[in-house]
Amino acid sequence: MNETGPVRREGFLDAEALAALLHDPGSLDTAAISALAGQAQAPEVRTLSLSPGEGLADLLPQGAVSGFLLDLDPAGWRSEWGGLLLFQGDGKRVSGFRPVPGALTLFPASARPLISLITPQGGRRLSILGWWS
Repeated sequence: MNETGPVRREGFLDAEALAALLHDPGSLDTAAISALAGQAQAPEVRTLSLSPGEGLADLLPQGAVSGFLLDLDPAGWRSEWGGLLLFQGDGKRVSGFRPVPGALTLFPASARPLISLITPQGGRRLSILGWWS
């Protein structure tokens, strides 16, 4: 992965593959994600579940050089509900993405990723977070 910033691919997983992954989290194809990111080794991976009133400022652990977030659910998420994957770039500019089921976002740790606070109107935000050290 280069240091140009986040790269997003919506539809990385189709609905059928997404349903299978929700029933069997061990079926995640980390080799495909590693190949897409240009990494040789497998990433560290964990599930991420955030509820209304929650956000996450330190998305990646200390020592991570790059990471990914695979959105699992829910469909129809509205941006005003929060739970956005945000990045702070040069000049304090912020950009980001709302959750979309099956979307994969790759990013360098230098992009300082975070997930914004989920409002009471939002639901649970379920994702798979991975990183390379």
